[in-house]
Amino acid sequence: MLKVSKTLRACAVLMLLVTAGLFAEGKEGISYVTDVAGFDKAVASGTVLVDFYADWCGPCRQLAPNLEKLAESKKGVKIVKVNVDKAKELSEKYKVRSIPMLMLFKDGKEAGKTVGYKSLEELAGFVTGKEAAPKKACCPNH
Repeated sequence: MLKVSKTLRACAVLMLLVTAGLFAEGKEGISYVTDVAGFDKAVASGTVLVDFYADWCGPCRQLAPNLEKLAESKKGVKIVKVNVDKAKELSEKYKVRSIPMLMLFKDGKEAGKTVGYKSLEELAGFVTGKEAAPKKACCPNH
């Protein structure tokens, strides 16, 4: 019989839990929720930026590094990620029609909503309530 080390077994169990969506480990300042109770607890206090996303969504994947940088730079802001494919009840409750959809909560109350890819500057502006500086137009008509 093949001997399997305890470490290898632990890795296999962790991989099964992650695949089943029962364990979610994120970068510092970023957490993942899949149910209403976890969501309500996550947004109950402080400033929380919620990212409704999907693994298959290109703009969502482009946004992810900016959210990680925001989590590192804005220590007073929590980032919560909700996979719309795994949290259908939350997606319906918050009427997610397009992704990525970002919602800002302050002490449990919705403070803002935006859809689509955002640069780091735009994210910071959304969270603080100050719009990012407008991008320079390529020509007079834009």
